[in-house]
Amino acid sequence: MNLVALKEKVVVRYALIGVINTVFGFSFFPLFYWLFHSVLEINILVTLSHVCCALFAFLSHKYLTFRSGEKVHLEGGKFIVTQAIAWTINIILLNIAMALLNWSPFILQMLISVLLTIGNYFAYKYFVFLSPKSKPREQH
Repeated sequence: MNLVALKEKVVVRYALIGVINTVFGFSFFPLFYWLFHSVLEINILVTLSHVCCALFAFLSHKYLTFRSGEKVHLEGGKFIVTQAIAWTINIILLNIAMALLNWSPFILQMLISVLLTIGNYFAYKYFVFLSPKSKPREQH
């Protein structure tokens, strides 16, 4: 497979943009933690980080990964629902893991982020950025 054909694969673009989003995302939580952990509860820090990262992820995946031509407000609504679910799962898993394990919140958040990234790929591909033009045709 040549490089141009590889670049056209959505999963490859998702992985490449995902690396950028990961670097972006992994910088926010530690930054917020370092700056505000003494005055803000960890769930608030995760929420602030999640909101910043979600905005960046929406724009990068809409225009670079899935190259969607749909209206921003239509996909934005679906993206918000997807991110609300991901945020809820994140908060629940982080709190359970922190209660059960004596690990750094940074390590736990990174592990949880990996799981959420995998789930988000399918949510983005089959729900958020699935335009009527890109829906698979039924086989007869």
